[in-house]
Amino acid sequence: MVPMSTSILTGLVPRLRAEKISWRIVGAFLEVQIDLDNPSSEPTEQTQLVVEVAAFGAFVPFKPGTRILVTGLDPWEERRVTAMIPAERLQAPPALPLGRAPDDIFQTYVDFRRSGGRWAGNLNVHFDRAPEKNVELHRALDLKLQAGVPAAFVFAMDSTRGYTLEAKSSNSGWTAEPRAMGLGVLLVTPPAQVASRATIEVLVTRFSDGKTVPVVFGLETVAGAGGTLGCVRV
Repeated sequence: MVPMSTSILTGLVPRLRAEKISWRIVGAFLEVQIDLDNPSSEPTEQTQLVVEVAAFGAFVPFKPGTRILVTGLDPWEERRVTAMIPAERLQAPPALPLGRAPDDIFQTYVDFRRSGGRWAGNLNVHFDRAPEKNVELHRALDLKLQAGVPAAFVFAMDSTRGYTLEAKSSNSGWTAEPRAMGLGVLLVTPPAQVASRATIEVLVTRFSDGKTVPVVFGLETVAGAGGTLGCVRV
């Protein structure tokens, strides 16, 4: 009888961490860089890394992005893998229908796939042997806003469910108010100071099961319109 390898016996897979995953647009692809590590004294097994994509928002169904074969990691080994996802598989952030916007909303239209080489969207990353150890990311980063000018961002949600929304800002100089209007809306008032930065998390909690998803915005003030396509009163 052939003995089973230690990695099969242990069933170990590499560790995934949200802070070790980043992405950018490169040509016609979304390049996703994932830093894996094995914090164990045993080797991990060979497995498939699965990357799924969805439109920017909370509780949005994921679709296949790509898969990567990851050979086993030695004990304590760290390794970077890169996934390339064709841009046509990516979904643009939703737009708020004009008839739904109250008078106090200014909507900022940002072309996330052309402005600064970024894409605003969701990723779900896991190994096929351990889907329960998945990492979900909901990010719109490096967004440039005109200093002192209020703006609003729209993100997708399942309009058939009920939610509570709470916004948390890393910078007290930025005000942020989330609203549920079928879609999610984040109202932001940046400070008048140029080069002010903030990370704003919108915590979306679903009534049915109490699950919370953080939708993350990385913002910076600039002189002029910055990376946006303009602010339009709707």
